[in-house]
Amino acid sequence: MQRTRFKNLVLLLCLAVLSSVAYAEKGDNTATPSAEEKPAVLKTTSYFQGTWIGTWKIEGRTGRDITITVGPKNPDGTFDIEYSWGSGKDIRGGSILPGTVKAKGREDGEKMVLDYYDTVYFKTFSIILTKHEDVRVKAVHEGGILKPVAYLSRQ
Repeated sequence: MQRTRFKNLVLLLCLAVLSSVAYAEKGDNTATPSAEEKPAVLKTTSYFQGTWIGTWKIEGRTGRDITITVGPKNPDGTFDIEYSWGSGKDIRGGSILPGTVKAKGREDGEKMVLDYYDTVYFKTFSIILTKHEDVRVKAVHEGGILKPVAYLSRQ
C-alpha cells in the first residue's frame, strides 16, 4: 500500500513538472520576430470597399437604380460583392423585376471586376468598376447588347 502511494506521488510530481515546462515554453516567446520571420501582412482594404449607389444610363436615358456593396478582401484575394437593382424596362419594353446577386469579385489593377450568372438570360455578365473621381466610381455592365454605364457615389 505504501509503495503504491509513493508511485502515485512520484507520478503526480512528474506530471506537474512536465506541465509547468510546457506552459512556460508557450509563454516565454517574448522577443519580437526579425523582419525575415514576420508573416506577410494581408491587404484587407480596397478603394472599392463599401456601398456604392447610382443609376444605370443607357444611350442617355436613365435606367434603374443599383447598389453595389463590396466587402473586405478575403484571404484568397477575392471580395464578396452584392449587386442589387431596382425595377425597370428592358430594350424591348418588357419589365425587369428588382433583384439581388451575391458573387465574388476581384481587383484587376485599378479595376474591380464582378462576374455573375443571370438566371433570366442564362448567361454570365460582368460589371467593371473603375475609379472616376475621388468619391465616385464608373460602373460598366458588359455581356449584353447594350453596355449601360453608371456613376456611383459612396453611401
